[in-house]
Amino acid sequence: MKNLIILVFIFFYAIQIQAQREQAIYAELGGAGLAYSINYDTRFNKGENGIGARIGIGTMNTNFTIPVQLNYLHGKGKHKLELGIGITSFLFSKRYENNQLVKRSIVSIPSGTLMYRYQDSAAHFLFRAGLSPIFAPGNRSPFAGPSKLFLLWPGISAGYKF
Repeated sequence: MKNLIILVFIFFYAIQIQAQREQAIYAELGGAGLAYSINYDTRFNKGENGIGARIGIGTMNTNFTIPVQLNYLHGKGKHKLELGIGITSFLFSKRYENNQLVKRSIVSIPSGTLMYRYQDSAAHFLFRAGLSPIFAPGNRSPFAGPSKLFLLWPGISAGYKF
């Protein structure tokens, strides 16, 4: 949880001091948000390449996910390679059969991004497709099943670049 707070603080601080940088809003199916997510992405320097960050909010079943990542874009023209690292936090509730609340939990697990990114500045269009490595060690896994889980979770995104 401490890492999530630090990353969110850095992210919003960077947005304030870099208000005129490249930014995007996109919907993602799969990826670091796991099921569905809406994300905001910004660069920390002028131009389309370089270091940036993304934060999102999504759903997985009846639970919420919050992907927060630092990322790096490299490429020429409209075609980019996106590499990222961060955490995905899960806000979920465990319930009894009669639907009474048992426990609310926040679990944060490491996540990454390895994506092809197409962005057309003239058309304000953004498209991403690739994999998000996700590692849920021990009892921190929000998934049912094995106690240690490593996934190369596929993801696809489309959105608006400004």
